[in-house]
Amino acid sequence: MLCVFVRYARSMTPPHWLVPRPTGVTWFAAGDLETLRADFRRHVPGPPDERDEPDISTVFIHRLGPRPWRVLHRIRDALGLSLAEAKRQLAELPLAVVGHHRLADDLESDGAHLVRGLGRGNGEFEWPVMAEDLMRAAPHLRWNERFDLRAVAWRRSGDGHGRLFPVPIAQPLTWQDLTDELDPVHKAWLVPSADEPRSYLEAAIVAREATDFAALWHGVSWGHHHYIDALPASWSGPAPSPIDWRPRVEMGPDTVSVVFCTQSGHVRERLVAHRDTFTKGSASLSESEQHVLAEGPGGYVC
Repeated sequence: MLCVFVRYARSMTPPHWLVPRPTGVTWFAAGDLETLRADFRRHVPGPPDERDEPDISTVFIHRLGPRPWRVLHRIRDALGLSLAEAKRQLAELPLAVVGHHRLADDLESDGAHLVRGLGRGNGEFEWPVMAEDLMRAAPHLRWNERFDLRAVAWRRSGDGHGRLFPVPIAQPLTWQDLTDELDPVHKAWLVPSADEPRSYLEAAIVAREATDFAALWHGVSWGHHHYIDALPASWSGPAPSPIDWRPRVEMGPDTVSVVFCTQSGHVRERLVAHRDTFTKGSASLSESEQHVLAEGPGGYVC
């Protein structure tokens, strides 16, 4: 990890929504949010960080096509095998079994079709997940049974990222069809009780944690934020304007707001306020805002 020091530090005016409503407020602690993070990571783990290269038999390529040796060169390059070793392994396997990579469109042009990987090494592959496990991390929400939960993960030399997808049961997709054009996972969540503040807290926090599913090293984003309920003792920047740092849920007649603060040292030290707004009775986010409250003199990149 490399430390980078910026040239200035500053404090900004807090947004108006950091002032709590006079009524309808439920307060939480930073520990409640950290527990939601830990529960998500325990119940919905991504692939392990296994950096050893996979054996060529751990992914299936169907319809190998008329030019198998050109395909073999592509596989050899991606897996880091010598050509002799790639030929030896291929000779010992059925022609339908050859590697552990989604090796892009040039394989399709060779008549090859790469399907789901079985879970280790480099490349992009589908990873098994269950909606029931995700809901264990958010017990005050419910899963919409019209959807399946699917996941894709990516690994490369210690880096990693992934994404969870709610896929309509009536719309079966291959894993190659799981792209960023699909809805985020919170679109499949239901609120059992419109007046339960904890449901909206879980929707706001677990949705953010889900953006770091399967994240490693450079793939980590939200994981650099740490939930706070007071000015951190480690803060070395200018003191921001006095605020109540505690997480809270504000219940209005038609909308619900989840407000909380985080500290991050990624790239630059920051204290950040976040507000998510939901239509009452819905776990699907309608608006999300964040505001940097103060910037410190240090930071890191990784």
